Amino acid sequence: KKSQKKIYELMGRGATVIYVTQDTKKVRQLANRVIYIKDHKIKSFGDTETITRDYENDVMGVESGI
Repeated sequence: KKSQKKIYELMGRGATVIYVTQDTKKVRQLANRVIYIKDHKIKSFGDTETITRDYENDVMGVESGI
């Protein structure tokens, strides 16, 4: 909670926050733009919903063998 409050405080001041996580729920709560990095390269960059969906599709495809 304390760190999340600090993140919102920084964002409120116009700072760029780099938040590294696989938690797409948290990304959707915090971010308005997302960079998806796969295999050490930027795979996609853009709005939160589109990019988190892209990530989830990749992860589910890998886990299910698709």
